[in-house]
Amino acid sequence: MKSAFWLTSLAQVGLLALQYPAGPQVLVGAVLCAVVVSLLWQVRRVMPVHVDMVLIMTAFGGFGMVVGGYAQPTCHHSWGGTVGMLVASLPPSWWFARCLQVPGRYALLVVDTVGMLVGMELGHRLAMGADPWLMHGAMLVGMNLGMTLRFVVPVELLGGGELGAGKLGESRR
Repeated sequence: MKSAFWLTSLAQVGLLALQYPAGPQVLVGAVLCAVVVSLLWQVRRVMPVHVDMVLIMTAFGGFGMVVGGYAQPTCHHSWGGTVGMLVASLPPSWWFARCLQVPGRYALLVVDTVGMLVGMELGHRLAMGADPWLMHGAMLVGMNLGMTLRFVVPVELLGGGELGAGKLGESRR
């Protein structure tokens, strides 16, 4: 899984650079962000369990948005980008996110997915007309902030327990 993080994080930067050429400052900043996400995955066990979802969505979801965006190149945010993000990020989330290794995980995944889609759309609307790199970053930030919806939804609606509390735990894999 570690190498998959490196691959999707750096490929996301490379694919964006192919579609939207950028200056060296943007490229260096994007590569540094990809490196930080990949390194955080390696030490995530000492952080709250929901960090897994944030890292997976940033690496795999961001990569899926870029790949899916090639299906509709007139707009970085498109149905292709949304489908690509979901296809690329939900399977690794299901298997590797520690916060989804608890009873009630179906409800958690639904709440996270809805929050992610709403946050991504808000990020897109706020950055509309901006540089595609800024728009991609705004959508990633919005997507991850949208997943914090879980912490304001009453846990009883998610199946009870401490699902939203972010307790440390072990993953299946």
